[in-house]
Amino acid sequence: MSTKLEIRSQFDLVSELTHLFCEELKEVGFHKASYYQLPDIDINDEKKVPSSISVQKIEGDDAHKLILNSFGDFYKKTGLSSRVLKRHPGLLVLKDVDKQHFIARINQLNKAKAD
Repeated sequence: MSTKLEIRSQFDLVSELTHLFCEELKEVGFHKASYYQLPDIDINDEKKVPSSISVQKIEGDDAHKLILNSFGDFYKKTGLSSRVLKRHPGLLVLKDVDKQHFIARINQLNKAKAD
């Protein structure tokens, strides 16, 4: 069984790799960035099934910033549901990237999350 220290250490590793990944994404240019902002779910509404979901489309530099920020959005916010998974749909088309480097970084990050 994992100890509290081991779990915290793994969480710190995931946080550091996420930060490193975002810094690398900032260094490369992008052709297109589209972010589809979904509403937050209040803790009092977490059991209600919505009949519709409003989505706000954001593009360009603002979308790029939101996409990068979304990778680090894994803390519960006060007043918001922790039962409803927070989603960040979007598209980021990069230019002039070392594809193998980013694939390796994503695999490293996914392995750390799985561990």
